[in-house]
Amino acid sequence: MLLSACSNPVEEATTTRGREIIPEAGAGIVLARQESGSMSIQGEEEETGPRIELDPGVLFISALDTNLDIDEPEEQLVVIKRADDPEDRVRVLVTDFDPLRSTYRVTWEGVTRASNVRTFAVYTLDVVGDHQDEIVAVGTDENGQQTMNVFRRRMGDDDGTTLSYREIFAAASDGSIEIDEITRSDAYRTLQSDGASFPIQVYRRNTETETPSDLILTDWGWRPEEGRYEAERTVPIPAMQAQEEQLREMYDADAETMEDFLAGPWFRSSGEEIGASVEFALFDPDSREVVLYRNNSQEQYRWLNSYKTLYADGPGLWMNLRNNVLATVRRQLSITVEDLDTVSLSVEGAEYWNGRYERMTPGIQSGIVRDLSIGKPEFELSGVYSNENGVELLFDRPQFRFRTRDFDWTGGYNLIQMDRPILELKVTEADLVPSTARQREDGSFSVRYAVEYAENTADGRILRRLTLDPVQITADGARRTGGVALIMEQVEDVAVDADVHADDSEGASQGE
Repeated sequence: MLLSACSNPVEEATTTRGREIIPEAGAGIVLARQESGSMSIQGEEEETGPRIELDPGVLFISALDTNLDIDEPEEQLVVIKRADDPEDRVRVLVTDFDPLRSTYRVTWEGVTRASNVRTFAVYTLDVVGDHQDEIVAVGTDENGQQTMNVFRRRMGDDDGTTLSYREIFAAASDGSIEIDEITRSDAYRTLQSDGASFPIQVYRRNTETETPSDLILTDWGWRPEEGRYEAERTVPIPAMQAQEEQLREMYDADAETMEDFLAGPWFRSSGEEIGASVEFALFDPDSREVVLYRNNSQEQYRWLNSYKTLYADGPGLWMNLRNNVLATVRRQLSITVEDLDTVSLSVEGAEYWNGRYERMTPGIQSGIVRDLSIGKPEFELSGVYSNENGVELLFDRPQFRFRTRDFDWTGGYNLIQMDRPILELKVTEADLVPSTARQREDGSFSVRYAVEYAENTADGRILRRLTLDPVQITADGARRTGGVALIMEQVEDVAVDADVHADDSEGASQGE
């Protein structure tokens, strides 16, 4: 549905409030009520918009900024639906910057097999292995089947400057469709040669047997002579052992039932670089939240949606997640149920969470999950806090800027309540990275502080004091790291209504 803006002027409502006096920020620090041009963090309400003007009758779904060629301006993939499409298919537009007209234009439109916009995702990947990214679109159709389309850039049909694509693979399955991202050679990684193409595996139910866990696997391989993927072999995959009745029923379960099955904490029992402390994943379908915890790192995600799938090792679920602190950080998480108390977890772009997870017993839950229960403190943080040592910390939810004489950090923050209030800063831009920080692949890192917050009113002013004590989050809760605590203050001048003073004075005169 397209909405057009109304041209009638609307009078804005105004409110009267006390005047705030916040310690004056130094050069380069922007107060919370001013807009900051240096912040690049996207809020939940600031989804990436299309760089083109869409025609009436086009439903915009999402957009992805990416680089599809070697020129400097980024291209954009725009996901849409057309109102006049009788099959109601999801479509992908490729838009490229036109330097002659200084605007973006559509160079290609592709139609996928997906129809459900809530489960649709599009990304780029060098599937063929020639250092040229393909467009991969995954989703579900009107029958709930998983779909995948892979589009490859056309070469030789024009002067090479127009971005146009053609379909090289398409499938829909009541099981799952997986791109097997095999390890490529060092020569490929150093751009000295092409790499091996990724096989694509399609799993379907074997309808000729009575066992729901029996599947049929079709391997698809890249055929450069034909310029497309073709089926190379089809083999049955029988169930390795008799499944318990409840597990057998999960092959027919819907996504909601699978979500209920996963509800609660699961601890990581195997995987690469597994730590000595408890590592776990917490799934909360009621609040639509997923929490991943290991060592001193905790990531909270909003559970956007999920849909049922079937993998070779069992029934599963595919989830779309968005980071609670940085809305631009999105993950795709896949779960395979191996048995009633064991699942296999894989997180795209965050492989350090991958591994086998087992359901926590009530004893482990009471000893760990209770201690790490997460809530919200009774106070909020906003505006600038500072001290006489040149420390300035700006809160403008969900963003922050933290500056001292030694460093200047910006990023997103989250304030949670564990055994005490905890402030988590996810730093995305930094001129100095602490030696103790563990940087992720994107260069970001997190620091955490135990928070003491005090607020007092005196002489018509509100004094807020913030004490930050560096901590690490462990299985036993927050532990001090031995760093120096920071103490900062913020002052608010409470304005008093002049009319109230006048009424009080008049009443006092009459009383005399």
